[in-house]
Amino acid sequence: KIKQQKQQLSILEQTIQKKSVEQQNIALVLKGKDKIMHKLHEMTEKTKKYQYTHSGNLIFSHTGAILVKDAINRGVDVRFLVKYYPSRKKIYQQWQTIGVKIRFYAKEEQKSIRFSTFDDKVCRITIGNPQITQEEDYLSFWIESPALSILLKDQFLQIWKKSKERPIIL
Repeated sequence: KIKQQKQQLSILEQTIQKKSVEQQNIALVLKGKDKIMHKLHEMTEKTKKYQYTHSGNLIFSHTGAILVKDAINRGVDVRFLVKYYPSRKKIYQQWQTIGVKIRFYAKEEQKSIRFSTFDDKVCRITIGNPQITQEEDYLSFWIESPALSILLKDQFLQIWKKSKERPIIL
């Protein structure tokens, strides 16, 4: 009986330690496009007010589209800022069809950094091509910080105001 109680006590201690670590998890670094997309999908499901994404080469995934459409149906304001590539016109149209607001920016130096901000709580900063060419090596920093999330939201909205609803062709 004492052995059984010690085992139960050990399990309880492990559970408490795990929960303590989970509650302190305010930053996460992900490596690889697949992991980054999975986390993005997870956040889309949790978003309640807004999801603003400053993207590089926008892609369309059916899983992401379903989650984004559900978010929009819940009243979430979803916006993408992207650099225009004529070869991706169909992708822009697919996202707009489900209700995403898209604007285009011209600044070439913004092409490689990507960021998103969610509900004034969580944000991500992702580094990919051209600095990191292999998708499995992309890096994404996810941070639970109202201050940083709001700062990135403000940055996004400043770029949004200067961007165009129609593609900018250089």
